[in-house]
Amino acid sequence: MTPSSSSRVSRATTIAPGGLRIAAAGRQNTIGLAERELVDLLDKLDKGQAEAEVAKRDFARWPFRKASIGLHIFHPGGTDAQLKLACRNLSRGGICLLHNGFVHTGTSCKVYLPRQDGAMVEVCGTIVRCAHRMRTLHELGIKFDKQIDLREFVDVGSRGLFSLEKVDASLLKGKTLLVEDCPMTARIVHHYLRETRLSLTTVTTIRDAISRAVDGFDLIISDWSLSDGTAAELLAEIRRVGINAPVIVVTGSPEMAEAGGAGSAAGVTVLSKPLHQDTLLRTIAERVLIRDADAAAASRDITQEISDEVKRVSEQVLVACSKGQIMSAGSLCKTLRGVAAAFNKPELDKAALHALKMIESDAGQRQQREALHDMARIALSSFKGAA
Repeated sequence: MTPSSSSRVSRATTIAPGGLRIAAAGRQNTIGLAERELVDLLDKLDKGQAEAEVAKRDFARWPFRKASIGLHIFHPGGTDAQLKLACRNLSRGGICLLHNGFVHTGTSCKVYLPRQDGAMVEVCGTIVRCAHRMRTLHELGIKFDKQIDLREFVDVGSRGLFSLEKVDASLLKGKTLLVEDCPMTARIVHHYLRETRLSLTTVTTIRDAISRAVDGFDLIISDWSLSDGTAAELLAEIRRVGINAPVIVVTGSPEMAEAGGAGSAAGVTVLSKPLHQDTLLRTIAERVLIRDADAAAASRDITQEISDEVKRVSEQVLVACSKGQIMSAGSLCKTLRGVAAAFNKPELDKAALHALKMIESDAGQRQQREALHDMARIALSSFKGAA
């Protein structure tokens, strides 16, 4: 898109596949299609999608058919434009939008994504693809700077949500408890997982599963109906004792399992029989690889936030010292003690406690300032480079 293209967007008119006329006035997006017309267009685009194109993807795309998604484009020349574009699909790593103009690849942007709870989330990204579809219609592929958690935006119920288009089985590892009383099904599961590094322990009853679950497993795979009960009893008991391992429930009657509470239980995915290897591997990857990646990202985020807060508090301490406002630094010492306890920083805790005692004692201002300066130095050093 050139700097002047945002003005052309408002006047553009074209004809969509199937004779749909793209209007210029009162529209929700730059291609001028209302939701019903947009569905027809997207159906045609999805139908014409090549399997080879899908096979190249790292992240699975999920339908995210929204008539209006906010997009803020930052042109290299310093100008920017705010648009409303129709959306085709969404993945963990990016989004596909429809626009009636060309946009240069490499252009930075912000996408405003609606979450399921109604909140709007800003996601930064880069336009990596601008494919011409017909006349002025272009398809924009945007790669997010930071991967998103699809579960916040896409509702697929208990069917399971796959973030990855393909799975490298050798990356799947950890302790897995298989609860299955059918020898044939158990053999099939073992066969499907033969190329993984999952360590499988197999039991045949709910009672044995509850007994073994306390040993600690990264994943539990259970048939819904077993000789001594259903997986609902297993779920209730392991959650009661604080075992939060993800659970995959396998059943020939998914409606029965969902009615029994498996569909709405946290950390549970229901898979229908007959099992397919690709589905099982992708489900496990979602529960093991993606869950761990999200947890690591969340940990990095909160560490960075705490690091920023420590820097701010330390600066406040130094300002208080320079102004001779020693007593006002007492609350800041307590704040840093709390951070030290949460992040296991004993040296910081010791320095903050010493500074607090200096403030509360009859020590001279020079000693108090030295103690506060030492605390600020140790605080900054303790979280240096945290991200």
